[in-house]
Order: sequence, then structure tokens, then C-alpha cells
Amino acid sequence: MLIPKYTNVAIDDLWQAYDYIASDSPQSAHEIIERIRESINMLCLHPHLGRSGRVKNTREFVVSKTPFIVIYKQHKSELWILNILHTSRKYHSTGQYDKGHGNYTEERDELLKDITAEDIENELKTMQ
Repeated sequence: MLIPKYTNVAIDDLWQAYDYIASDSPQSAHEIIERIRESINMLCLHPHLGRSGRVKNTREFVVSKTPFIVIYKQHKSELWILNILHTSRKYHSTGQYDKGHGNYTEERDELLKDITAEDIENELKTMQ
């Protein structure tokens, strides 16, 4: 099983998705985030389930029953989650797109408690 690792951008994507959905329905936001995380766990077991990505050396996985696509890359024994893209957003060939920044909430932080920015930064340095 691969170890899931998240970039800061992917963490921000999750938080933005949570904030946006929670403004209408906190329960739905929780369910969507959990579905995304379950999909990522499944990808750790079966990393080739996703299709070849639009960005070189990446893969994309459409999260069922959601409007989200997980953009990821395998590196050694790790599965790097690069972006979590809402299908309504334009994804450029550079892997970049415009987005704002969400507000932090305790519930969202609880959902994402095992992901730390410091760990991500340290791991990214080892990939270069």
C-alpha cells in the first residue's frame, strides 16, 4: 500500500471544497470530503485506477458521486495528491488554475487533522 501525501495546494483544495459546500450543508460537505478521502485510500491500494493525466507524469481519478477529480502522482512508496479539482474549474496543462482561499473551521480541521504542511514541504524537498 502506498502512503498518501498531500501538497499544500491539495489541502487548500479540500478546505475550499468543504467551505463552499458547508455554506449550504455541513453534512453534505462532510460526506463529500469523506468520499474524496476514501477514494484516495483506494488509490493507495490501486494507483493505476485513474486515467493518464493531462499534465505529464500525473494521473486523474474521478471521485464517484461528486464533481471532483483527484490529480495525483506516484513517487516511490508514496501517492502524492497534487490537486483536488472541481470539474467546473478549468485545469491548464501546467497544472495551475485560479482559486481563492477558504476560511478555516474547526470541523474542517478535524477532517484533515492528519495532514500537516510541514510534513508536505519536507517530503516535496526529497522528491526534487
